[in-house]
Amino acid sequence: MVKKIDLNTSNVDSFGWKTEEPAGFQSLKSALIAYFETYNSTLHSHPILSLVGLKKRRKFEIDEFKTLYFTCITHFQHFFEFILKEYLTRINPILATKFDQKGFKNVYLAICGRSGSSTSTESFSIEFSDALDRLLELRKIDPSNAVITEISFLLDKADILKTLNMLRNRIWHKSLFFLRYHDLDLFMGQHILPLVKEIMALTNYSKQRWKHKPLYCKKDPIDEIIRICNLKRPSFEKIGLLKEMGRAAYKNPLIVFNNNSHSSWWHAFNSDKIKECEARVEGICKNIFPFSIYKCPVCGLKTLIKYEFFDWVDGEDADGNECQIDVTRPDKLYCENCSFYIKDNIKNLSLIGIKEKKFWDQH
Repeated sequence: MVKKIDLNTSNVDSFGWKTEEPAGFQSLKSALIAYFETYNSTLHSHPILSLVGLKKRRKFEIDEFKTLYFTCITHFQHFFEFILKEYLTRINPILATKFDQKGFKNVYLAICGRSGSSTSTESFSIEFSDALDRLLELRKIDPSNAVITEISFLLDKADILKTLNMLRNRIWHKSLFFLRYHDLDLFMGQHILPLVKEIMALTNYSKQRWKHKPLYCKKDPIDEIIRICNLKRPSFEKIGLLKEMGRAAYKNPLIVFNNNSHSSWWHAFNSDKIKECEARVEGICKNIFPFSIYKCPVCGLKTLIKYEFFDWVDGEDADGNECQIDVTRPDKLYCENCSFYIKDNIKNLSLIGIKEKKFWDQH
């Protein structure tokens, strides 16, 4: 007989567990992973799609991309909402609750110098736009407030936050609206990621675990995406490559969180995992035409395989007779350890240490 679960509001806690990790930081990680995966999602649906050619597309009807976009936008919005409310709460918890906005100045002046009530106000919490408006109003009322001063760089970007909130509302409440692939890259690289970095560098958050694991090649995909998106002519191929590096970095099984530190990672020398990957690579490459193997820029193992397949083209032999000529066509680069995966819509591979100009050419 199947045991039925009896969940209700009074007993739900007995069926799970509660952590001290704020939901806002989980949203941040989910948003980053979803954004990084937008390159990979295009590969699976359109493996020969040119990233440059995407600029000409008014629509981008790839279901996986749309799902990732939804997660990316809504979770980034939730992260910033969490930050805005936390700063209101630091001034006084009452400020993060619902009350008549017309009397906001009087409410603030009345509670100055008073500690907030310890009573939970979660069910009466205000929304994103109200939290932002209140912080902006507080900056006018009390510009020297230390909490306001600390968050001033974020309030200076209120227009960006309002745009993010608008994008979230358009995808959450109304008919689904999606930014195009390239425009999402630019919005993230020029506006959202720089703000995330500034917030997470603040003393209160600097020990939070939110970022991808460090890469073997020492590059930081977030920093590089920000840099490239702010160039006069951003390379969307490089951005795609960096997104895939970031996605695989989150998956890398050879690096784990250092429990002795709140913010650092360390290499877990999982010899069984390394041997398993190396044996798999050796088995894959034991064929008539051995695949080329490279050191992965993400995990550092020599498990990055250049997969190729045999084909043929029409041609002529030495006597001028028609014949079919055997050729080998490169298909993809795939790491058997961390899952780093790119195809030939990324031509320039110098970022990952491969300088062969004809890397993707048939031979």
